[in-house]
Amino acid sequence: MSETAETPVAAPAKTVKRRRKRRAAPRRQAQIMPSKSPNEFAGMNKLDCCTACGPNGCVISGMDYCAHPMKSGLQPTGDQQVVARYKRAQKVLEHQKLDEKDV
Repeated sequence: MSETAETPVAAPAKTVKRRRKRRAAPRRQAQIMPSKSPNEFAGMNKLDCCTACGPNGCVISGMDYCAHPMKSGLQPTGDQQVVARYKRAQKVLEHQKLDEKDV
């Protein structure tokens, strides 16, 4: 009997699949908002009301009280149109604040 030395058989090397790196999506250019406020809030800044506001009523509230976001704010109301105008007025003031920082 002849003893043969068994040589260990190495398992085949595992193939490693390399994942391709995804290319970064092209950056979208930011939309440039006009620095002028919409016509409905023309003349409004953080201290003054709109030019269309007066003793007869406020453009934002549509009533006889001022609803300027930096002055008195919005009184409780169930009218969604008034709330939407108030939010648009807040955005106009925020954009003005950002424009001041850029200058």
